Amino acid sequence: MDVIYESEGLVQFIGDDFERTHTPLNDELWQESFVLYFWDAERECYAFLRLSQTPNFQGGTAQVMSSVWTPEYFYKHTDDLVPFDDSCRTETALTDGKSLLNFSFDGNYNWQLNDPEYDVEADLVFTPYHQGVSYFPGDSQFVKDMISNHTQAFGRTRGTLRVKDKSYDIDGFAWRDHSHGIRKWLSIRGHRFFCAIFDENCYLASVVFVGADGTLVKSAVLVTDGKMHFVTDLDVVLHVGEDLVSNCGGKIIMNAAGKNWVFEYEPIAKSAVIMVHGLAMTEGMCRVRCGDRIGVGLTESTNNPHAGGEPPFVFSSSPGIMENGVYTPDEFRIKGIHV
Repeated sequence: MDVIYESEGLVQFIGDDFERTHTPLNDELWQESFVLYFWDAERECYAFLRLSQTPNFQGGTAQVMSSVWTPEYFYKHTDDLVPFDDSCRTETALTDGKSLLNFSFDGNYNWQLNDPEYDVEADLVFTPYHQGVSYFPGDSQFVKDMISNHTQAFGRTRGTLRVKDKSYDIDGFAWRDHSHGIRKWLSIRGHRFFCAIFDENCYLASVVFVGADGTLVKSAVLVTDGKMHFVTDLDVVLHVGEDLVSNCGGKIIMNAAGKNWVFEYEPIAKSAVIMVHGLAMTEGMCRVRCGDRIGVGLTESTNNPHAGGEPPFVFSSSPGIMENGVYTPDEFRIKGIHV
């Protein structure tokens, strides 16, 4: 599909050259990662796969994050300290030292999962609906330390999946991400990444990040009727379980394309809680409702508001007030999504 972008300069369209691997910098926390989510609602099969390498960390380690939901099984395998060597990295491919996850790019995005310990395997191909986009604005230190050099796209994933004694032919909506740069995971005070797809002409990705320097990054891209809209007028609420980390759905309200949108996320199953470099991150597969439309999506979150013993950052758009004082109704009444 040809997507027409509506707001010049705020979203970058990224060419195929970016999708190859990049020359590592010398920083200990420089990394390169590839990510795939897919939702095959017909077969009730869903997955989150993330493969990354930090070449200068502890002699060179890869991070493997694999979570698969099927009607019969939930499979999760996370290891953020898998050794690797130069043979695990080429101009167009990446793997870890155990070959648990393998990624390659040849115009399509090819993934293989092979985990003999848990008897799980997959062979998948992602085909994009549109050219990769980057939509994280700003040049704060936090952006440089955590979310620089990202490209993302929606599309479709086809292939095969087997979890123990059950096999599936996969054909479903999907989303992919590729990034490189310094990743100081503990510089996150918290983030929310919500995405959703209803059909090949309607999908969105939204992100809220709070950095250790108090930076608030909040933006989204919404594709509807063949046009991609950059959105900053949005509110995001995450539902979190009593363990304070497992997420279980949520809601987005945004103004875009001349109308108000409400996206409600309902969890399909328990979320995957993942540890990466000292930070807990949660991935939740969801059904998503927007008016009469029913789609699929994901709620990804981290929570590190105190960064140890530091006070949290509370913003004017937050549904809470931390500073001492006397406030007028316009300041203390809850508005919008939080009502």
